Amino acid sequence: MAFKPSGHPLHPPATHFALALPCAGAVFDAVSIWRPVPHWPAAAFLCIAAGLAAAAAALIAGMIDSVRFGCLDEHLPARTSSLFVRHISLALLGEAAFGASLWLRAGFTAPTPPAALACSAAGAVLLLAAGWHGGELVYSAGIGVRHSPPDETAAGPGNNGA
Repeated sequence: MAFKPSGHPLHPPATHFALALPCAGAVFDAVSIWRPVPHWPAAAFLCIAAGLAAAAAALIAGMIDSVRFGCLDEHLPARTSSLFVRHISLALLGEAAFGASLWLRAGFTAPTPPAALACSAAGAVLLLAAGWHGGELVYSAGIGVRHSPPDETAAGPGNNGA
């Protein structure tokens, strides 16, 4: 039996924490420059670590949706294919930057090393750009958007398919 969440994409809801938590970590890093107290770097570390874990779930959901919605189809329009590649590339680079930030800080250190701060800032910019490209895939290219009415005979909430 296959997991089918009523035909809805899995990736969009999985991305919220993967985007918000590391970016919150970058904000906490920025605050730690002006307010150098130990809890800001610790909060940044925890947010980035949790965000990287959430990113793994978002990546898996994105791979599933890529197959389900034909993003790997060779007949995909060139603009959509380019958006798809940029979305993935920016997301992976952003998460890699946050991973480097986490590694460079080596725990709940205060103050956060400048290289870790730079990686956090770069990661935030890259993830925000990846999110924008993801929005373009949905709102401009229609990826994951149902263009026809749902099948009345399909099983769904309140309908047993009979």
